[in-house]
Amino acid sequence: MITFPSPITLTYPTYNLPDGGAITLAPVTLESLDYSVNYNNTRKVARANFIGLPIGITLWRGADYDAAGDFTDADVDARIKTLLGDNPQETLQGLLPRQ
Repeated sequence: MITFPSPITLTYPTYNLPDGGAITLAPVTLESLDYSVNYNNTRKVARANFIGLPIGITLWRGADYDAAGDFTDADVDARIKTLLGDNPQETLQGLLPRQ
């Protein structure tokens, strides 16, 4: 689990319905980010799916997957933090589905 130094808020896009209506979901504020990891040795890919969010992120693929070897929870935490960068709110917001 990743804990943020301060809460971040993600805003979902408005979804337009075929009948002309729209659905606007409430923003989500996160103090931490929990995840599950799925990996496939044959395809050489590991992915973290974020619990409670409709998004995930590829951790390692191909040669990077091989180099990661037998990764631990600490390795996954560190990799997610690296991939989220200095502005996790912006990165996660960019991963959300768009209308």
